[in-house]
Amino acid sequence: MSEFRNQIVLDFAKWTALSGLRSGAPIKSRAHVYPLLDAVTFGDVLGPGPPITGPEFDAWHEAQTLALCARDLRVQVGWGAKLVNVYLNYVGDLGGRASARLSIRPSTRGSGTAWPCGSGGSQRSWARCAACVR
Repeated sequence: MSEFRNQIVLDFAKWTALSGLRSGAPIKSRAHVYPLLDAVTFGDVLGPGPPITGPEFDAWHEAQTLALCARDLRVQVGWGAKLVNVYLNYVGDLGGRASARLSIRPSTRGSGTAWPCGSGGSQRSWARCAACVR
């Protein structure tokens, strides 16, 4: 991917994540959301290299979500995870370390996706349900 196209993809991913927060989010301004996303180390999971394992992704996701929330105390864990997930979903669909995209729970990948395990997404923390990982 050319550097120019890469920048367009990353900028649009930030806009997509911001758009996902519009309804009921504690922050709604590009001036607040973009710096939070800029501080997340997405390159760790989307950059070139061998596929990332599920436990590696889970640890990275938890650390980045909690760090994002710590940078702006108005952002609760659910909103922080949504920002990270929407960004990852968009950029991950266009390339990167594919298993990172696959480690995201199905409920973050689109509306109407059922949970194969029947948990309804009630699992705690970022633990992955093997039946729910595509």
